[in-house]
Amino acid sequence: MESGSQRVRMALLRRGELQRLRKEDSAGVLAMSEPGRSGSLRYQVREPGDYVMVLDNRSESHPAPSA
Repeated sequence: MESGSQRVRMALLRRGELQRLRKEDSAGVLAMSEPGRSGSLRYQVREPGDYVMVLDNRSESHPAPSA
């Protein structure tokens, strides 16, 4: 998280991928919104399981998780 950021991205991923994302590894993101002041995310989950929604307000100097 960065304080004062005007843009945010949303990403949906399986809970098991969260640790990889925290370590800055390439995580298996299922869906991701464009960075902006507002937005939406639409994805049909086809398998039961544990999923997480990640909000990222870091600047573009940080790489985005790969979709």
